Amino acid sequence: MSDNQAKVWRYVLHNVGALRCGWAIILLDDTGTFTAVSDYGNYAFRWTSFGPNFRQFLSQINDGYLMSKITFGWEHKIDLAATSRGIKDYILEQRRSRDLSKEAARDEWDLVELNLEDDNQCGFQDWCASTEIGDSWEFAVDAVDRDAEAFVEHVWPRFVELLEADLEGACDKCHGAGRIPFEQEHTRVPGYKPCDKCPSEAMQAARSTLREARSRDASSALADMQSELEGGKAKWL
Repeated sequence: MSDNQAKVWRYVLHNVGALRCGWAIILLDDTGTFTAVSDYGNYAFRWTSFGPNFRQFLSQINDGYLMSKITFGWEHKIDLAATSRGIKDYILEQRRSRDLSKEAARDEWDLVELNLEDDNQCGFQDWCASTEIGDSWEFAVDAVDRDAEAFVEHVWPRFVELLEADLEGACDKCHGAGRIPFEQEHTRVPGYKPCDKCPSEAMQAARSTLREARSRDASSALADMQSELEGGKAKWL
């Protein structure tokens, strides 16, 4: 199948919690392409090796592996502010122990401010080339993409829930139809109708409403939905 004929799946996650944040729109296709627009930043990556089922592959990857893909390049960035603080703390310790003279300490302090106070990734390399402090490279503090961390922590687990529910509930016929996954938005491709081999879609609808009710802390809605689930009265939406 060519890229122009790839199947595409669209997942929508709505805001949750008291702060009403955490929304995301995630698009996948069966060639291994992942894109996300979210409250915590926009991300994209394409896998070329993922086994027979891309969505199942995504549902099983761990957080560290995911971070390495959606933050490609961040592993080469240095947190200049944290690195600067660490070097200055070291200079102060060396001065207190008299292992560094007053003049040398001042020179080293000035080098830090000259090279590391601006947002310039090359500044750390310049400092290493200029300083008299030994093992200078060990002072580097790796930068962390806080938005990506929040995406992995707050969005990804909810996305995986949708993936697992979709994979569990859809038969080969529905997968072959290339339908949009069943999730909070309840949108479908034109002409799609649930088949009689996918009764779990009704349960997915009930589960989705139940999750939304939980996020609003609506105890009465929870009780109604729990009764609907237990009684097998979940209806198509």
